[in-house]
Amino acid sequence: GMGIFSKYGSFFFALQLLTVIKFIDTIKEIFLAFKLRFIQLICIIGFLLILIFFYANVGFYFLIDEFDTVIDNQPKNYCQTLIECTVTYFNHGVRSGGGIGDVVGSEKFDDMSIYLARWTHDLFFYITVILLLLNMINGVIVSTFGKIREDSNQKEEDINNKCFICNIDRIEFEKKK
Repeated sequence: GMGIFSKYGSFFFALQLLTVIKFIDTIKEIFLAFKLRFIQLICIIGFLLILIFFYANVGFYFLIDEFDTVIDNQPKNYCQTLIECTVTYFNHGVRSGGGIGDVVGSEKFDDMSIYLARWTHDLFFYITVILLLLNMINGVIVSTFGKIREDSNQKEEDINNKCFICNIDRIEFEKKK
């Protein structure tokens, strides 16, 4: 009833599509992988947020002029407040393949100390956030799928090679006939 008579009807119908999790085994395994490592993934994402907030502070307090850009002939700075800077780092910095260095304006070689600070900041952001933490998340997910596959193979082997009642190996039964 909610889907038909509500302006959010398509949302409720889309929500019902999640029931496909119950019927397709591959999707069940994907859901199980996230369920098994949920706390670990949340902790990594929490640490990612803390690290991004740290980098946003560095960008806001020391590199704010580097965020000046021109959009449609209008000057714009993506780092006018600390909250805006943090959202910019999280939204654009994580989604960009090269980190926050892809988002900020191009480097200026006028002041060598600012250039080196920016270069160091961009490099450390790339290494810690893009390379390490995002790959940790990928690693947790991949290792979970490996564990699920290993458990499934072990269960299949037990079904084929052990007595369901007494848990004695098939080899023992064949030895004693």
